[in-house]
Amino acid sequence: MPSTSLTGETTECGWHITEKISQKSSTGGNFCTQYIVINEDGRKAFLKAMDLKSVMQKDLQDIQGLIGEYLFERNILYLCKEENMTKIVTPLSSGEITSKKYSPPLNRVFFIVFELADSDFRTRYIEREGTNWIDFFRSVKHVCIAAEQLHRAGIAHQDIKPSNVLNFYEDNTTKVADLGRVIDENGMSPFNNFEYAGDMTYAPIEIRHRHVVDEFSFRILSDMHSIGSLIYHKIMGVGISVATINESTYISPDVLSSDYTSSVEIHASGFAKLLRRFKMQSEECLGFDIAQELENIVSEMCHPDINLRCSNSRKFIPPKVLARRYAGKLNTVIRLCKVQGVS
Repeated sequence: MPSTSLTGETTECGWHITEKISQKSSTGGNFCTQYIVINEDGRKAFLKAMDLKSVMQKDLQDIQGLIGEYLFERNILYLCKEENMTKIVTPLSSGEITSKKYSPPLNRVFFIVFELADSDFRTRYIEREGTNWIDFFRSVKHVCIAAEQLHRAGIAHQDIKPSNVLNFYEDNTTKVADLGRVIDENGMSPFNNFEYAGDMTYAPIEIRHRHVVDEFSFRILSDMHSIGSLIYHKIMGVGISVATINESTYISPDVLSSDYTSSVEIHASGFAKLLRRFKMQSEECLGFDIAQELENIVSEMCHPDINLRCSNSRKFIPPKVLARRYAGKLNTVIRLCKVQGVS
């Protein structure tokens, strides 16, 4: 494919493409090819490229659809940049490369260049044995800030997961990346009709039952579930969605064959068991006070009953600023870590 043959090329905006990143280690999405690039000042960055080969045997509507997905992502990213969303990975540049190795229209390669992260959440926290807990909770707090920045603009990420959360060591910050599958409140996203546009491994339990409420606020609750799952995943070694399904099917093997309304009590029962184990493990790692705070956070953010998810906070504040409330709760956790000497 032309997008996989760009090493040695230089974009019109001055980025020289030096190295392709293996798909296994990349963090730029599942549907593009990723590269390391460098400009004339010696600055390294990250480029993701997309070509049209996957739709060339299809009709014109599919070709236009794929180009539309690229343009939508690019426009959303520049909106985030214009709105100064400090915890979103925004583009340095974008454009199109005409590959000399292929004939039209296969020679068209669309690209976006981003700042280069030092690691992602998966490699720094999930797969790592030793953890600086203050840094970890600060990282999750930054994800909450990123979510609030998106939600205030009428955007739901829908694919917050460890590989889409990036760490930048120089300023000790974490940012959310890969806005290729977002849903927007105005209905412009190519994925607005999807029940869940992101990685189904991390989808909340209602999505597994194809239960969708056609309100943007419930898209926000999916994002909140994904953020809470980051905490559970670190402590317990597995995402909350997978853990909930495993626990629920142990209680009732056919639970996923039922509709959501009739199965939600089974999921809630399984979730309660998970929380008890989660609290015990958290207390062993971090002590009683911090474990209590974490249990409350995960219980609210990840509840399998979507009507109860974040319900305590939803009584007082609108959905678009829910994430800010949990950023505040994580600040409390960070303070407790400092006071109790947990690092």
